[in-house]
Amino acid sequence: MSELVTQLEIVAQAVSFAESGKTRLLHALESVPDDKLQWTPSATAKSPLRVAAHAALSNSAFASMLRGDPMPDVPFETLMAKMVEAESAVGTRAEAVKLIEEQSAGAIVALNGLTQARIAEDVQTPFGAMPITFIMLLVGRHMDDHAAQIDYMQTIWGDNEMHF
Repeated sequence: MSELVTQLEIVAQAVSFAESGKTRLLHALESVPDDKLQWTPSATAKSPLRVAAHAALSNSAFASMLRGDPMPDVPFETLMAKMVEAESAVGTRAEAVKLIEEQSAGAIVALNGLTQARIAEDVQTPFGAMPITFIMLLVGRHMDDHAAQIDYMQTIWGDNEMHF
């Protein structure tokens, strides 16, 4: 019985982190003025819209890893080029919000589908094998980290409010 409680607690915490990260990302994106959605601090930096799209799209990859889907058999550079292309295709705040909502929901379904045996496994990632518990918590942490990037960009254009 204690293993089941532990499994439920681990999954519940990961789901809670995912929901909190999604909420924080949505609030950060919501606070970006329309004229700053595509703004970048340098030619090589991502815009707030692209940062949000990246965070959303990554949830699809995290969900795939959590389910145990096989990794695509392509070079890492190809995976990253596809990510850049997909991020760049998101052109509006509404598209980004929809993507965040949909991809977060998919990651949460994958989290809720984990078994005790699966939680004990390692998962293959483009960066090598990692404990699945790391990926479980990465869903929310990744969105929260990218919300912080958007928050920082806002300070560059003079918005020093806390957007939580």
